[in-house]
Amino acid sequence: MIRLVVALLLFTQLTACSLLGDRNPFRDRTSDYLRSEVVQPMQVPAEFDSEVIGDLYPIPEVGQVPDYQLGARFDVPRVEPQAVDSNLNEVRIQSLGDETWILVSVPPGETWPRVRNFLSINGLPTELADASEGTIQTGWLSRTAAPELVEQYRFRLEQGVQLNTTEVVVEQRQYPADALPPEPPPWPESSDNPESVDWMRTNLAQSLADVADIGTASLLGQDIGAARKVELVSPTDSLPYLKFYLPRVRAWASIGYALDTESFDEVSRDSETDTALFSFYSEPPRDISTIAWLFGSRNEKPTRWQMHLLQVEDGFVLQLSSPDGSPVDPRDVFSVLSRIRNNLT
Repeated sequence: MIRLVVALLLFTQLTACSLLGDRNPFRDRTSDYLRSEVVQPMQVPAEFDSEVIGDLYPIPEVGQVPDYQLGARFDVPRVEPQAVDSNLNEVRIQSLGDETWILVSVPPGETWPRVRNFLSINGLPTELADASEGTIQTGWLSRTAAPELVEQYRFRLEQGVQLNTTEVVVEQRQYPADALPPEPPPWPESSDNPESVDWMRTNLAQSLADVADIGTASLLGQDIGAARKVELVSPTDSLPYLKFYLPRVRAWASIGYALDTESFDEVSRDSETDTALFSFYSEPPRDISTIAWLFGSRNEKPTRWQMHLLQVEDGFVLQLSSPDGSPVDPRDVFSVLSRIRNNLT
């Protein structure tokens, strides 16, 4: 009997709440912003300051935007929940050909103080620190194992291919301790002692990976790598394209990594003509159970694309086209290139 009374009371309360509609203080308000309307700004007399009641979050002018970036209708997007990046604070040592670097999954402005901290805690004096160039240079060091030599290290921080990443290049040069020139010549193209570079690079990478405070950033280092290595260009009178400010081998390596993800399926590649054929899934394929398949659940069919990497004066340009040469929608090209850009490394 008591359970019946409690159930009736709860049903009465729920019914009353539903009847209140928008006046219900306990209703779901997550979609209220979708019903917001633009109202005229408050008028302030001329003798008073109107800035204090201005927009807290002003919307900047869009400027000149290609038509293919503007939809026929605008759907107000839902607020996406804040996602936790599983690669946050990831540090890796990567190599391609004769080049090796440390890849840090935070922007240069956050990597800069970490490198400075590594030098400080290890007692390595800093002779030069140029944040505008992203360069840190140690003083001359003498190693116990080779006291007859003095060596110097240089750390170059650059914006990574992927957004919000940093590439750290470690370089080394050495001279006899009794023959150190007053003004050393420019840095050599390759380090004098590769083993010393490997040792320093490994220790620096370990230090960068061990730093727990990922929120520390440097205002001095925030402009490091302002010139991006990859840019998505959106002309108003032609199809969009990706611009790579990288050597050809590095550009293809980044593209290959992007295509090796669940949204793409590389079909073929011709290194002689710098072309590749691939399939693109706007929604990555998923495993469908037999029951779901019987009720009509299907993976969408991919679209087939051909890419061509063209050399230009200051880098390379990646263009997309249909395999049969038929016209393509600029919106579709922009969508595919955006996904490739996000997957580059």
